[in-house]
Formats: sequence, C-alpha cells, structure tokens
Amino acid sequence: MREQYILAVDVEATCDIGGIIPRNEMEIIEIGAVLLNSKLEALGEFQTFIKPHVHPVLSDFCTELTTITQKDVDNAPAASEAFHALSEWLKGYKPIQWCSWGNYDNNQFKKDCARSGIPWPLPERHFNAKQKYAEWHGKKVGLGLGKAINRERLKWIGSHHRALDDAKNVVQILRKILISSNNSVSDGTLFNHRQKERERMKNEFHQRPKEHAEKMLENAKKRPRPRFVSLDGSNNEQD
Repeated sequence: MREQYILAVDVEATCDIGGIIPRNEMEIIEIGAVLLNSKLEALGEFQTFIKPHVHPVLSDFCTELTTITQKDVDNAPAASEAFHALSEWLKGYKPIQWCSWGNYDNNQFKKDCARSGIPWPLPERHFNAKQKYAEWHGKKVGLGLGKAINRERLKWIGSHHRALDDAKNVVQILRKILISSNNSVSDGTLFNHRQKERERMKNEFHQRPKEHAEKMLENAKKRPRPRFVSLDGSNNEQD
C-alpha cells in the first residue's frame, strides 16, 4: 500500500496587547513543522524564522511570549523565501495532509499569502487536530495544547509558543489518538473514529441473525399502544 504522510505545523506571529497590532496585520515570524509517515514516525523537521515587514519591530510582549528576539527576525528570510523553502522541503511526499492545533495557523498562512502574493506552500488537505482531539473525547469544544498534554499525562516538549516545539507536542497528541483508536494513516481512516464506529454499527445491524430481529419485533408488540386525547377530553386508544 502506498505510503501516506502527515505534516504537523505550528506558527508564531507578530503580536501585542491592547490591539496595537490588528489581527489583519499580524505576520508569521516562525514556522515549525514535523513530517510523519503512516505510523506517525518522524521523518524530518522544518524550522525557520521570518522577517516581518508590516510591523518589523517586535513588541516586548511578543518577545516575552515567544522568546523570539529582534535579532532572530532581523537575520531571517522574507516570507516569500521561507514559504518557498517549506514547499521545496515537502516535495516528493505525496499523498500528504497537514494539521495544526486549531484553525489559526491555517488562517494566518492564508492572510500572509494573500497580503504578499505568495504561492500557497502547504498541502491542500488540512485538518484541525484540536477539533479531532475534542471529538475523540466526545466533546464539542477543544482544549488548549498545553491542557491537552497535561490531560493525557504527557511531558511537554521544549518551550511554549515556539513553533517547532508546539508542532512536536501536537504530534504527541496525534500518536495518543492513533494508539488508542487503533486507526492508521495508510487505510485513510486516521482520526475518523466516529466514521469507523458508524460503519461497525451498520455492519452489526446487517449481520444480526433472523432470531434477533424476530425478538426485537416481539418486544415491540409487547409495548403499550399509544393513547390519544381527543378534543372533547376523552381518551382513545389507537386501533
């Protein structure tokens, strides 16, 4: 069977408090990615800083949050060069899908590409690992990555709010889901545990013996027939 790949991606972007840098003016300043095979074994890592141009000077808040310094981004390539390097790094790995913890990373890539006219550097297929994790636990709302790591009693890798380290921790959660759900990448059912459960129940229904179906019908006949209240207040049993 043909190998399939997954790319776990995280980005850090320019930021500040109090809306000094509007959301639509935030720019990616670091990309971190981990390439995985169908067994979720790491095949390689990608990391680069990016020099911002809309707000080229990092705020104190941004540096404190991410530990990314002004020197890191001053000496970094522009977004167009960094995105191209990421795209080149992924050549030869198909079919491939990528994921991030939430949709922020996906949306930030879209904004940066649209703003600067940069070709899309990532695979077309994207899934929200945060949402998949929530569904795995039967929840509608996902947890922050740090809380998810703690919930699964895993050890945090590296520093918070550093792109490559965050991507590595996303991988930890993906592996947890894979092992617990008995899924795989190669058969195309990775993280589709609900779909697999529906298929299992459907198969069981069609494979039920005739005796079981007859018993279900018999039990249904024993249930009390519904009663209706007429407009005049009298009760009538359904015939």
